[in-house]
Amino acid sequence: MKNKVNSTLTLLVAVAFMVASGVAAAEEGKVKILAPWNSIGQAFPIATDKVLFQGRGEGIMYIENGKKETLNAALFVCPGNTILDLEKGTATSSGNCIITPADESGDVVFATFSCTGEPGACAGKFKLTGGTGKFAGITGSSQVMIQTVLADLARNAKTGAVIKGSTGLAIWPELKYKIPGK
Repeated sequence: MKNKVNSTLTLLVAVAFMVASGVAAAEEGKVKILAPWNSIGQAFPIATDKVLFQGRGEGIMYIENGKKETLNAALFVCPGNTILDLEKGTATSSGNCIITPADESGDVVFATFSCTGEPGACAGKFKLTGGTGKFAGITGSSQVMIQTVLADLARNAKTGAVIKGSTGLAIWPELKYKIPGK
């Protein structure tokens, strides 16, 4: 009987400590995200038939069903590179993303992306790689489809580099994520 009372008391103390220290329960979800974005960067000819675009895209994520989800209305910025093969008509992109959810906590989510396709459209993989604060340990992934339209074009007289701005839409058809509890 004494062991049962001690076990129960230990369990109650542990639960009280977890509640008092703000331990959060794990969260899992599966969402479809649409995200309009804008980018700016520079394009450099790196071969007679290849162009390297280095820049950053930024935008806002919208959960398709409109529910108040963790990533709904999150802001994102994604620095990355794209190599355009003008002879083959292909594009290969990769980069990283910093996602700031709209909850005003200041916590962020980190991700990577890579995709291949043709200029203006590519498809590939998006992976959540970690985060800060309540997003520490977040994991998840989705296919990603990125559509791009060139918006602005200018030449840098000093370097010969072309400065470009573009706009587009990113779609994550089924982003599965898991945030571990603390």
